[in-house]
Amino acid sequence: MRVVEVAMSKGGEVSRSGAQVEVGTVASVSSVWPASGSLVGGTVVTLGGAGFMAGRTACKFGSAAVGVATVLSSSEAVCVAPAGSRGSVAVEVVSNYEGQVPSAPELSGDEKQFTYASEVLLVSVTPSVAYVEGGNVVSVLANGAQTGARSWCQLGSVVLASTVSA
Repeated sequence: MRVVEVAMSKGGEVSRSGAQVEVGTVASVSSVWPASGSLVGGTVVTLGGAGFMAGRTACKFGSAAVGVATVLSSSEAVCVAPAGSRGSVAVEVVSNYEGQVPSAPELSGDEKQFTYASEVLLVSVTPSVAYVEGGNVVSVLANGAQTGARSWCQLGSVVLASTVSA
């Protein structure tokens, strides 16, 4: 982002008022992770892309109100998904957010998708005791998980990839 001084010209004379305008790039979204979350909202979503500016970037999930993003770098930002209805919505960003809902031309228009899904309810975990050295097969029974879905389990501070099976 850079600041440009505004000048006006009339009949060859240039008037410099000292007014300035910030000029930045249009933000774009290239990835959304995770790509799904709870209907009740609160899913922390990491966006990959370009043109993110600290304090000036906001996220929009479908028609839900805009929320200010936490910008980690010009290519990575974090947003919290609001509550939504089951199904997919477009995730867009605006890079010149000033507390007002942006108009369509100011949104990135990238339309990466975020899917609102039902809550997964944990029913049981077996075995209830495992070896510290690892190598344990842990079965998790849950209601609401989709067969074949990419998922993960967190055991203490360790996050493991998993697959949902019937």
